[in-house]
Amino acid sequence: MQPSFFVIPPFLQFCAKMRKFGTILSPNPRFTGKKRRELTPTERAAIITARKLGRSRIKLAKVFNYHPMTITRTLARFSTHESVKSLPRSGRPKKINDGNIRYIKRLLHRNPRMTWAALQANSGIRCCIITLRRYLSKYFRRK
Repeated sequence: MQPSFFVIPPFLQFCAKMRKFGTILSPNPRFTGKKRRELTPTERAAIITARKLGRSRIKLAKVFNYHPMTITRTLARFSTHESVKSLPRSGRPKKINDGNIRYIKRLLHRNPRMTWAALQANSGIRCCIITLRRYLSKYFRRK
């Protein structure tokens, strides 16, 4: 008998069957806006386990509804790092995240005449006024 961690999770089996027959009732959960979301550690573990059980990469790509190269990269990453966790990102972290932007938009919606200095003080975000302007220029032509 196989250990339980070698079995593909039931939810992923269900999703694969639903996609296979084309009866998806809701949008694809992997899409967030324009970009695809990252594989979860559970999905990575299921892919690696299924591959160790002898399933082909093409078959795994069809079951998990990913491109075969994604499966290949996932397996290669596991063989080099021996972990299913995501690696830390390179580069400087963003000063203002999406939640902060939503909060600032709400502040501006309530009080459109707020000055930049008041916006900086009320938002509670430690950043330069120029940074606020740059982030908000994507959403507003003028503040």
